[in-house]
Amino acid sequence: MNNGVEILIAEDSPTQAEQLRGLLEEHGYRVTVAANGKKALAEARKRKPTLIITDIVMPVMDGYAFCKKVKSDETLKDTPVVLLTGLSSPQDVINGLECNADNFIRKPYDERYLLSRIKNILTNRELRNSQRMQPGVMIYIAGQKHFITSERQQILDLLISTYEQAVHINNELGIREQELAHSNDWLKGLYLIAKGLNQSTSEEQIVEEVLGRAMNMPGIQAGWIALREGESDFRIAGARGLPPSLEVPGAMEGDCLCRRRLLSGELRQTINVFECERLKKVKGDEHGIRIHASIPLWIGDRTVGILNLGGAEESLTRGDTMKIMNGVGNQIGIALERARLHEHLERRVEERTAALTAEVAERKQAEEAQARLVAILEATTDFIGIADAHEHALYLNAGARKMLGIGEDEDIAAFPIADSHPEWARKLVLGEGIPAAIRDGVWSGETALLSRNGREIPVSQVILAHKAPDGTVQFLSTIARDITERKRFEAQLEATVEARTRELQAANLQLEAASRHKSEFLANMSHELRTPLNSILGFSQLLHDQTFGALTEKQARYVDHVHQSGKHLLALINDLLDLSKVEAGKLELRPEALDVREALTAALTEIHPQSEAKGLTLHLDMTSGLPPLVADPVRFKQILYNLLSNAVKFTPAGGRISVAARLAHRSPFTVDGPEKADREPSTVDREQPPGFIEIAVQDSGIGIKPEDLPKLFQPFTQLEPAISKQYQGTGLGLAVTKRLVERHGGQMFAASEGEGRGSTFTVRLPLGPPSM
Repeated sequence: MNNGVEILIAEDSPTQAEQLRGLLEEHGYRVTVAANGKKALAEARKRKPTLIITDIVMPVMDGYAFCKKVKSDETLKDTPVVLLTGLSSPQDVINGLECNADNFIRKPYDERYLLSRIKNILTNRELRNSQRMQPGVMIYIAGQKHFITSERQQILDLLISTYEQAVHINNELGIREQELAHSNDWLKGLYLIAKGLNQSTSEEQIVEEVLGRAMNMPGIQAGWIALREGESDFRIAGARGLPPSLEVPGAMEGDCLCRRRLLSGELRQTINVFECERLKKVKGDEHGIRIHASIPLWIGDRTVGILNLGGAEESLTRGDTMKIMNGVGNQIGIALERARLHEHLERRVEERTAALTAEVAERKQAEEAQARLVAILEATTDFIGIADAHEHALYLNAGARKMLGIGEDEDIAAFPIADSHPEWARKLVLGEGIPAAIRDGVWSGETALLSRNGREIPVSQVILAHKAPDGTVQFLSTIARDITERKRFEAQLEATVEARTRELQAANLQLEAASRHKSEFLANMSHELRTPLNSILGFSQLLHDQTFGALTEKQARYVDHVHQSGKHLLALINDLLDLSKVEAGKLELRPEALDVREALTAALTEIHPQSEAKGLTLHLDMTSGLPPLVADPVRFKQILYNLLSNAVKFTPAGGRISVAARLAHRSPFTVDGPEKADREPSTVDREQPPGFIEIAVQDSGIGIKPEDLPKLFQPFTQLEPAISKQYQGTGLGLAVTKRLVERHGGQMFAASEGEGRGSTFTVRLPLGPPSM
């Protein structure tokens, strides 16, 4: 309905200009915006507007100057001009009259009031145009003379708009008075809460006091307090006025928006009003409660819980209400902490009282235990003695007195330790034993005691230094056991060991000779067998190639069987020879720096024809930037090929084989396998440079029974699935591979989740060169 009305806005603030444009366009007005008076004047002359709204303070040309220009222009002077101003003094009205403005609108303006004023101005425009110009009038205000040339109707409109602004301000003051009364009620409620908190000494009293007082505050219909337990859990400490829908078991448990924001830190020391999620989830009578204010209960930078106050929207969304509630959460948090400390103190008093009671009982038990200990010390046949820091005896048990030949009633106060040892043992005890015990706390060794009758008694002796908190030695104690019989037995045993050692040396010489003969036999056998085998392989391959198509299907199958049997026998000979060399310690390694990616890529390329024939998928996953691996290139290739060919052999057609290589911080293997948890490296691990490269070959093949895993790497072992012809092998491949890995200083491990669920073979090799 306002499509024919064009309004020109002069406003230098882009934000305020766009806000005003959006409001006017939303109500059907066509709007043009200019950033200052000069640009607005140009726009008005280009296309005459129906109404002009201008700010006062603008660069280049302000609103008063712009209004004067418009009113002095013959083509524009009948265009109504509205000034946006703070209307802070009578001078604003005089300035508006002097520039012939038609109306005032006070900033900040109410949108509904602004639209109403525009409508009135446009309605009165025709009335103003129908009246004749009136002569000017001279007025005095604030000690200054002003000559006003505005039309009568124009002056009247301007003054009426000023009066309406005053009425509008008076209405706002009435609203502020109501809000002030509302705030005063809240302040009274908070005062009562604070007063009650000071008198509360337990969590239960605090919760009851806060919720009881809160229910008397304006607009509050319900309230509940949830306190934190641990990092993310909450418990309801108390509630008042809950609607039936929230009293259902479990309705107040679990996650909600206010708790999530408290945990994320968004509610720290601030108030937020939310539409209650719990009321949305449950069905029933909510008693008119739609929203709740969430007040964090906090101490310093720590939140201890949350207070939710539920009510109607208009009673909880007032800005002054939120400002008043900002400090209540801290007061409640401090009171809860004080109550916790008070309860903790009472508990500590109870615990201390119980501890003192227990201490008395323990002391009595200690005295009884001490008496039993003394009885035990006196009953033992071992030498037990105590001396002061000057090495004078304080206590000798019955066993010690008997060894030394000291009477039961004889005074030992002046008895020096040195006199209880022969000369060589005295030097050992005084020169090494006691200084070491003072330095380290304890010393042990074999010494000897000297009886008064001159008999030397060999003993196993322990010396302990007992120190005060400042580190000074308070006393020394010693325990010595007669080892005369042990010494006699050791002498006999030493003679027996010497004889047995000579026998073992002779046996070792025989074993070395047998091993040498075995290695020589295997080397000669492999040479003697390889020559005819190479002929068999060569001629069978030649026969296959040159007679292709000429042989019958049965003859070609026989030729192929001969060739495959020869290859199997040659592999068996090679594995036997490698196994014998490794076990005999004669396998020589020629380590050099290898690129792991190149080695893996080459191995996968070599195995590709076999995998392609079975329709297997090969996948390589490598950590970028792997350092070179120092290893024997031939043996490393043999390790990789054995693992891959084994995976291809035991993976049915259409399966998948994955190869992964990564850096490892330390070896995870134990006697029975890797560590239980495949965890991330610890802080200590990260501080240490990685020392291993781990290569894992995983297949989707036939899998391994748990009970068969320990037998995998035993030579000549064929597991149950290998009975089938399609899986037959030499039984040496994995055994040789594991020994080659160990020869490089590495480890190898197999894992499987069971039959039909695939297997994983993992090799871990050190980055440094293998020990030769």
